[in-house]
Amino acid sequence: MNNTKPCQLLGSILNEARSIAILFGILNEKNRTGTYYREKNGAHNLKIEKWELPDKVIRLDILYLDDAPIGSILSLRILPSLYHMVGMYIDEKYRSKQINETLPDYYSLHPKENDKRSPSTCLLKSYLNDMVALNNYQVTLEVINNNQSAWRLYEKPLLRTNDNEKAHGFRLLTKEEILQYANLRGKKVGKWHPVNSDGESLKYGVQWSHIPDYGGKPERWSTNRIYIIGPGDQVLNVLHNKHHPFLENLKKLYSIIIYGSVIRYIHYKISSRFLTSD
Repeated sequence: MNNTKPCQLLGSILNEARSIAILFGILNEKNRTGTYYREKNGAHNLKIEKWELPDKVIRLDILYLDDAPIGSILSLRILPSLYHMVGMYIDEKYRSKQINETLPDYYSLHPKENDKRSPSTCLLKSYLNDMVALNNYQVTLEVINNNQSAWRLYEKPLLRTNDNEKAHGFRLLTKEEILQYANLRGKKVGKWHPVNSDGESLKYGVQWSHIPDYGGKPERWSTNRIYIIGPGDQVLNVLHNKHHPFLENLKKLYSIIIYGSVIRYIHYKISSRFLTSD
């Protein structure tokens, strides 16, 4: 069992997702379920630890390098069979372009597999194997269209669900699926923008109605690419799901009341605002 205290883990969570982690109380020692992945790279050890509420409404996967937390993925359940990646984060020092300077010997034993063995790829592949291949969940995520390095990673062949199936990555939602997704998440479509995708025909990203035209190029800075991955080539489950989103929202509210802390959430939001203003 890792000795890192829950309060020390906030720094390994994407800034935009930290308040959600606090609100739901995921960083409680009782929610630490154990390590599900280990790997050794030269003199360095990687491992991934799962934290999960008893009702499985929220999940946090934390990546450790030599027992120090360096990144995580935070996921919220949207439907019983569908989770949303709220945020994936890797400390900048340990991203693919920086790790050779941070840890010169990290890739020494595997020079031809550097990209495959990077901490970010290791975290994402292991998370998807556990979520999708082993537990048959679908996972969605949003990424800004301008963040090409991120969406190129998500589109890589990350997952193989059986021996006879070609590995696949996340795929962009269709317009019909995005409308269903928007209804599920309580969002409104503002504008559609065409987006490029490696090896695919023209797809569309969405500019949500509350997002202004940033940078004079909304197709780049205001547009989100909406992705999904699941066991096999499945459509978004909401198209065939009988569970109403309202029921899931009630479950989330109940989860916050039982396991979370609204007071700590408010305190964190206020203190973060003051730190940002300074």
